[in-house]
Amino acid sequence: MSKFLAGTVCGLILSVAYVWYDIELPDWVKLPGTLQQSLRAAATDDTLFDLEAPAEMRRRALEIFFTNQARKASVLDAELGHPLMSELMRRRAQRRATVLRGLWSAYDKALEKPMLRDTLVRKHGALDNTALKRSMLLAALLEEKFLTTWIKRNHGPITETTVL
Repeated sequence: MSKFLAGTVCGLILSVAYVWYDIELPDWVKLPGTLQQSLRAAATDDTLFDLEAPAEMRRRALEIFFTNQARKASVLDAELGHPLMSELMRRRAQRRATVLRGLWSAYDKALEKPMLRDTLVRKHGALDNTALKRSMLLAALLEEKFLTTWIKRNHGPITETTVL
């Protein structure tokens, strides 16, 4: 059990060191993995660049390319202006926004309860249901740090009138 925990902790430390500080294991430790990656890259190279290969087969070859040559893929993404990174971020923002959008109808049910409505009116300082819901949605949005930052960068400032 102690070997398992030690290995898990060591793996966690190495993962964090790799992502945050770009620290990697020495090459001699990675030799079996490097050899395996090279063999996979050679095996997929022909399929990846074969224009006659079926799209599904080329898609699988691209997956293997990204898995085994991640550094090349990230350099390519950077050279092209980060289209993959931008799309990943857009999709995450879209998922989080969809969750928040679901709150809009949930607020209607909350406002039907008189005691809860009074508490929300005092908290948000709005009497009109639409204004109150916008204020509540803005408060929920501001708790989503990633989504808030993404919206500001891509669509400008967030206010109660632009929150929807």
